[in-house]
Amino acid sequence: MSDTATTPLPEPDSDDTSSALPPSPRPKRPWTILARLSQAVRAQNWFAVVLEIGIVVLGVVIGFQVTAWGQARSDRAKEQSYLNEIRRDLIETETSLQGAIDGIGNTRYATSALIRAAYVPDTVPRDSLARWLFEAQYISLPTYRMGTASALIETGDLQLIRDDSTRIALSRLVDDVQRVQGIEQTLVEAFFPVLVRLRERTATTDLYADLALLPVEEMRNGTAYIESHAQTIPENGQLSFAEDYAALLNDAASFRDWRAMSDHLLVLQTLHRRLLVLVQGTRQQVEAERNR
Repeated sequence: MSDTATTPLPEPDSDDTSSALPPSPRPKRPWTILARLSQAVRAQNWFAVVLEIGIVVLGVVIGFQVTAWGQARSDRAKEQSYLNEIRRDLIETETSLQGAIDGIGNTRYATSALIRAAYVPDTVPRDSLARWLFEAQYISLPTYRMGTASALIETGDLQLIRDDSTRIALSRLVDDVQRVQGIEQTLVEAFFPVLVRLRERTATTDLYADLALLPVEEMRNGTAYIESHAQTIPENGQLSFAEDYAALLNDAASFRDWRAMSDHLLVLQTLHRRLLVLVQGTRQQVEAERNR
């Protein structure tokens, strides 16, 4: 029998078996809100459900706010652009109206002077009569720049202008301009035949030759037109007061035409003056709205 002692092998520790296995992976969190919401509902984690729904609602609200803010900013930019265009249109209309009022004033003055001269033809200066005969034949009409305002009304974009009084003023001005244009057309149709008759009568005189001798500063309009029609100029430089001038002053038909012209022009000038006041007031409102 051997005296050698045998050493027993150690028994494996049951607690050390787990260290030999790889750790189990952690469950992945779903990336989509819908997946996370479904997972929370299955787990009956109502706090997570409420939180996910709150995140969705908050995101939608923020999205709407950002969109609304961007739209409002775009609308304000459009409003400023429209107001600038309308302002330019109104300034041009105002300038054109003032020019037409002044031009009609010159024509009215000329026709009134011819009417007065018909009563005392012997006292009429020759150069003055030549100017009156020419200026009584021409009418100034304004050009209206209402394109931007009219387009805004037709498309409904007038609502982009926030101020109610400015929108109302623009709508009223467009209507008034259309009304005045209708009256202008009626008046022009009425006095156009008068102008034709007056020009036919002066065509037989030396009017344009006489006018070409006048200093340029004394002519209010049509200098180039006058020079192009001047066929003969007296060598001595004196105005040739033709007998036809005196015949015009003594002509009853011419007298009636001058009276008719004067009446029509008074109506037209009054309309333009009233419209000019409206244009100026509307422009001031537009400029105030631009500076807000």
